[in-house]
Amino acid sequence: MIHVVARSKEHGDAFMRSHPTLAAEITIWTGQRSYFELLNDLIQMNAQPYVCVVHDDVLLCADFGSSIKNLVHQLDRDWPNWGLAGNAALLSMRVGYSATDVVRYVSDPHGGPNLAGYILPAQSIDGNVMLLNLRAMREARINLPSFDGFQLYDIILSIETIAAGLGVYAAPQLACWHGSKGNQGEFDREKSTDAFNEYLLIRLRNRSINTLNGPISIQLGKANPLARAGIDLDMDSLRTATRGRYKKKVAIVTRTQFARLSLLSHTLDSVGAFIAAAGSSTEFRSYVVTDNDLIAPEWVSRRSTVLRADLQHGGDSRYQLVRFAAENIEAEYFWFVDDDDWILPNEAERLGLVVSASSRSSIIFVDCQRFDEKPFPSKAAEDVSSYRSVEGHYFGAKHFLASLSGQNHTPFCGVLLDRSVLLAIPPRIYDTVTYFEDYMTTLHALLVQNCFPIVIDKLFVGMSLRESGNTANETDRSIWNKSMSELVFHLVNSPESSHMLSLPSNAQIEAEVSSLRAHLAERDGQIADINQAVVEREGQIASLNQAVAGRDDQIAALHSSIAALHSSNSWRITKPLRFVSRLFNGKGKK
Repeated sequence: MIHVVARSKEHGDAFMRSHPTLAAEITIWTGQRSYFELLNDLIQMNAQPYVCVVHDDVLLCADFGSSIKNLVHQLDRDWPNWGLAGNAALLSMRVGYSATDVVRYVSDPHGGPNLAGYILPAQSIDGNVMLLNLRAMREARINLPSFDGFQLYDIILSIETIAAGLGVYAAPQLACWHGSKGNQGEFDREKSTDAFNEYLLIRLRNRSINTLNGPISIQLGKANPLARAGIDLDMDSLRTATRGRYKKKVAIVTRTQFARLSLLSHTLDSVGAFIAAAGSSTEFRSYVVTDNDLIAPEWVSRRSTVLRADLQHGGDSRYQLVRFAAENIEAEYFWFVDDDDWILPNEAERLGLVVSASSRSSIIFVDCQRFDEKPFPSKAAEDVSSYRSVEGHYFGAKHFLASLSGQNHTPFCGVLLDRSVLLAIPPRIYDTVTYFEDYMTTLHALLVQNCFPIVIDKLFVGMSLRESGNTANETDRSIWNKSMSELVFHLVNSPESSHMLSLPSNAQIEAEVSSLRAHLAERDGQIADINQAVVEREGQIASLNQAVAGRDDQIAALHSSIAALHSSNSWRITKPLRFVSRLFNGKGKK
């Protein structure tokens, strides 16, 4: 079940000695000239339903065999379209508190693991440990190109698996220690070959791809970019990985008092367009929730499911409507979009695929942007189609962790929340927090519920900011400050709050960065002074060399004159006279 590609018999024997508990499951391969040929032989000739292929410089845990069996069981159950898995991978989304698209369940000279516990869809994996679903690969007729050597095989195997309609994954059950940092120079040489570029031209529609070893640009040459029929590695890695998964439901919830119907209509139009573009991997549904006694216009009921809350306390009900939605709508995720916001449909399928790939208790962040809007002409305030928009502040999803600094960096429309998170928020919080309900919910999800962060850094929501009708424009901040007081009290007194609050704040980090920059600027100044001195000394040396060269030219000219004189007729004619002169002067030969 465990196939070891060894550089020599000695390396193979060393691997066997290091893994006595796995000896019965190990097959050693030596004398291989091509990883591609070996993988093709395993896929086409091996009768096992799956195998694990490893390098000879990895160290596996003692119960690695049972870990593989458990992983296969979990993949068969939760990811029925699986084809390939590894312990380090490049993803099509960002995950974890660092919002990274590189997942490492491995320790090697580059560092240690950066995540724990989640199986995630990947674009490509590292080849130090690879689990192959041989049965599925044979049925899909996967056959690697006939390349020699030991570079690029893991990337090409990942591409071939996805192109064949099977999923590729990063899995923590394959964790190990790997003793090699790889050969970046050899990788760079191989990725630049014409043969590899031609392979990518045929297999992919992308103009470039990212890998664990860095980006790879695809040279089109004379190829027509519109005629390329390959896969989109970014999107197809998600499509294949989530095929056959349980279909989750996302409730797109719009809270409203029916006070701005034209804006609400615009919002619901955008929600409808988004749902139409989202595909079938996830079920998106539109809901309108209100505690207003007004009967919803017929066109609202036609476009969305309207739910009316009977709230007795009065006052600001915005957070109460969040709880009401969570208690009365059956969905795995909730996405709150205000009645003056709109959703962009461009990346709808991507969001559906990421939701499908997410695990329980995930929290999904997406990009949002404010737009300063004014009616044109000014009298057409109710005509939304007449609004002129100017781009405002951009809320990048990957900055969600900066919210621990005490300021909110994620608007409510920029986060998809698991229903269990909303139901776990104590009623007292729903009753007392109003204007910071989005901030409170995000912090509760991160600090109390310990949700797994997923980031999609694509623009999904536009937020309308107008001269009136927005709480963000209110000059009286007393209500905001009162809500913040409630938020802080609940947060720091919750016995379940995570110690992540003690992480360095943005201000601390910025101060440290500023200090580092000042130190670097001072060092740069010193380096600049040294460089200037070097330049001056080089100038002096150049002047000296020039003077020496001039003197050498003079000496050469003198030698040339003497040589010319010696070879002249007058010199030869006067030679006897010069000899007589030396005799008279006592300088003749003795």
